[in-house]
Amino acid sequence: MLILLQQTTAARELKFVIVLFRHGDRTPIINFPTDLHKESEWPQGFGQLTKTGMQQLFELGQYMRKRYSSFLNSTYNRQEFYIQSTDYDRTIMSAQSYLSGLFPPTSSQIWNPELLWQPIPVHIFQKTTEQRLNFPLPNCPRFDELQQETQTSKEFQNRIQPYMDFLQTMAVNTGLELNHLKTLDNFQLWNTYDTLHCEGIHNYSLPEWATEDVINKMEKLAELSLFSLFGVYKTEEKSRLQGGVLVNIILNSIKQAVNSSKPRKMEVYSAHDTTVGALQIALNIFNGKLPPYAACQFFELYQESNGQVSSHLFKK
Repeated sequence: MLILLQQTTAARELKFVIVLFRHGDRTPIINFPTDLHKESEWPQGFGQLTKTGMQQLFELGQYMRKRYSSFLNSTYNRQEFYIQSTDYDRTIMSAQSYLSGLFPPTSSQIWNPELLWQPIPVHIFQKTTEQRLNFPLPNCPRFDELQQETQTSKEFQNRIQPYMDFLQTMAVNTGLELNHLKTLDNFQLWNTYDTLHCEGIHNYSLPEWATEDVINKMEKLAELSLFSLFGVYKTEEKSRLQGGVLVNIILNSIKQAVNSSKPRKMEVYSAHDTTVGALQIALNIFNGKLPPYAACQFFELYQESNGQVSSHLFKK
């Protein structure tokens, strides 16, 4: 999907790129009381990147190597490229897998002829201080108020009421409390859907009640969980407090690239589905679906032949 923030027919030169992606395929974050499987059944435990996830981000890196072959140097240059990640194993490892596809060493950067890989620094935001990528951002009393208002708002209730009987059945099947399942912003239903989704992908047995219809309804509720977290009710104000913070950071990076004599060529963020969702809702481009593994949002800055600049936004 390509969205033009400013369109022009004049010749232009790409000057700067910002990339935000979700980590790759991972194991479940948590199990639910009646789950058939325990954390010990997953090779590295919960919340960890899988080999499939590594491959997904490696291929994303390869895609970007081809897309920006005439813009980004084939050799890694720390002055031109910078990557940051949240402080989670899966996002750090996703960033590393992505880099192995984007910057395979060539010529003088080959340090081991039998290993076409090179170490590239991934800068980490600490969980206690991270205020860019780990959404929803904490310690915001007004956002907490808005979330409480959202749960009782007419907009939210109209969306969740058709699922009340289903939620009662889910409470029985999962062993979770109904009141917790109905409060979508506490992630319990979303995490339960995610656990079943992960188990299904990796051919783990599912409980008998987890039919295709049940999984589909849980997916719809998980999508509503994400949307209600950053939207549904007073979306504009929520976005100023959440996804808008990241939009502002991105805009400041673009302004810096415009005004700098030697700007970076690319900045990359390795993050989560909530990061992508918060950003897209703030930009009013959210399609209502959960961002899949390795979902990627691009921001491109161009200089036109007349000296003006334009920004292009698209997702993959």
